This record gives sequence, structure tokens and C-alpha cells, in this order.
Amino acid sequence: MALEAAAGEQEVYYTASRQQHLWALLGMKMDQDVIREPVQPIPGEDVQPLPGEATTRQKFRVGEQQPVRLEVGEPQDKGSTENCPLSGTVVELQPAQIRATGVEKLQCPACGAARKSTIRGELVISPPHTPLRIARANKDPLWIRQGTTWTKR
Repeated sequence: MALEAAAGEQEVYYTASRQQHLWALLGMKMDQDVIREPVQPIPGEDVQPLPGEATTRQKFRVGEQQPVRLEVGEPQDKGSTENCPLSGTVVELQPAQIRATGVEKLQCPACGAARKSTIRGELVISPPHTPLRIARANKDPLWIRQGTTWTKR
């Protein structure tokens, strides 16, 4: 309701000032009461936008790239992206053992990451991976190295 009142006051001010301007252009005299009481505009900070009006400063066209803030200064270290030292190494398991049990996951002895093994011919290879930052409980069946032998858990 307050928005409607403010919009109505704006319209009255606009109409009155426009009427004064038109009468002045035509060189006609206006009623002296209208001249004595000029309508005061409402300050812009007191007027709230109508619900249908957009409040953004700029509108962008479809397909136009939005402005992007670029980082300046020294690049920050986002963490290590190096692989685990034992990733990508050959494991002392036989492909027949993996096929017989149906368990393809290996637990890395260095970091504890559980990943699916890669079989290439007669070699079982530990997949490349980054070291785990958080130790997670893994309840799935997998191969674990205990000492020098691999056992299924």
C-alpha cells in the first residue's frame, strides 16, 4: 500500500510539473494557486522499487560473458597434486587370483586409498592416485598387503 501511495505521489508531481511546463510553453497564464504551491518531489531514497521492476544495475544480453574478477598477486598453493609414491606400481598378485575371488579393489599400503586394480596381461597394476587426506572406513571386500603377501579382506 505504501508503494502504491509513493507511486501515486510521483505521478501527481510529474503531472503537475508537466502541466506547468506546457502552460509556460504556450504562454498562457496559470491559476495563481497552482503557481504558489509547487509540488515537491519525493527523495529517491524513500521510494522503494515496484515488485515488477528489476533492482540490478546492469542487464546483460543472452550469450554475453559476465564480468570476471581475476586474482592478483602471488599464486596460492591449492594443495599437493602429486601422486602417492606407490601408485602405478606393479603388485605381486596374479590376475587369476583376482578373477577367482571377484575382488578387484586394492588398498594402497602407503596411504590406505582403496582403488580398482588394472590388469594388463599377466600384471596387476595399482592405479595412479593422490594420497588420502582423510582416512575413511572401507567395508567393501578388497586386497590388503600384510608384510610381503597380499590377502583378501
